[in-house]
Amino acid sequence: MTSSFTVSGTTDDDWFDLNKYKQAAQVAYDFSIGKMRTECEEQREGIKTTGQEARDTEASRAAEQRATIGTTGTQQRETLGKQGEEERLSLGKRGFEERETIGKTAEEQRSRDRLLQQFKDREEARDRGQALEGYRF
Repeated sequence: MTSSFTVSGTTDDDWFDLNKYKQAAQVAYDFSIGKMRTECEEQREGIKTTGQEARDTEASRAAEQRATIGTTGTQQRETLGKQGEEERLSLGKRGFEERETIGKTAEEQRSRDRLLQQFKDREEARDRGQALEGYRF
């Protein structure tokens, strides 16, 4: 296959100029570097903004959490205080009731013991009397 391009019909200007190529390449390189720097700066600004927003969001969330914990802690202390007071009152009431019950039980026990002692004394007196009567014969 033959080439349609012939060297005989060209001039020096038609040949590839290396200096023009280098200049064009430098322009393209500078443009590309400039574009990349611009994009990097934009990206850095975006990251900076996003980072600041994230820090602000985290700081506000932490502040809300601390406020919530403080409120919750106060509520828990108040609830525990009320529960403790109620429990002390309940224990006091139960203790009083138990002492009353123990007192009643003790009184009942003492009266029962008195009756038993009286019955024992009567039986003993009867048995003694019977024994003495039997001994007289």
